[in-house]
Amino acid sequence: MSEIFSDIFTVGVPVCIITALVCTISLAISNVRSIQPYNAAKHNLLIKLLHIPAYIFYINSIADNISVSETDENAHIRAGLLFMVCLLTGLISGIHSASSAASAGKKGVITKSDAVLTGICSFVPCLDVILSIILFIKCKKTRTALQPVPTAA
Repeated sequence: MSEIFSDIFTVGVPVCIITALVCTISLAISNVRSIQPYNAAKHNLLIKLLHIPAYIFYINSIADNISVSETDENAHIRAGLLFMVCLLTGLISGIHSASSAASAGKKGVITKSDAVLTGICSFVPCLDVILSIILFIKCKKTRTALQPVPTAA
């Protein structure tokens, strides 16, 4: 049984990590090139808000594993793996958030310096959620300002 877990950690986990990073980077490139800033910001906000329960679960699980570490010798290893998954989740969502900020900066919704600052701060926990909400609101305001006003015929 331990051989199966060994194979999963030595082969399966790196393959999943590489696949997730490749998919995230390709999505980030398409965000900057073709998706409108409003849609990119909406996707980014959805991803950030969906990650909040995941972060709560990770932190709770890490705390549980550390608290039982006196009775279970593998608890520190599990806590370390959960922490690495938490960091990977932050990296993947940060890449997507940075591409959304770059898309908004490229289309002139926000200034380029704000786009760079938002892209850098996208990797900081808690601040990334606040910035994604602000970016979404700015993109939404710009989108509604650009829509034509219906005229009475």
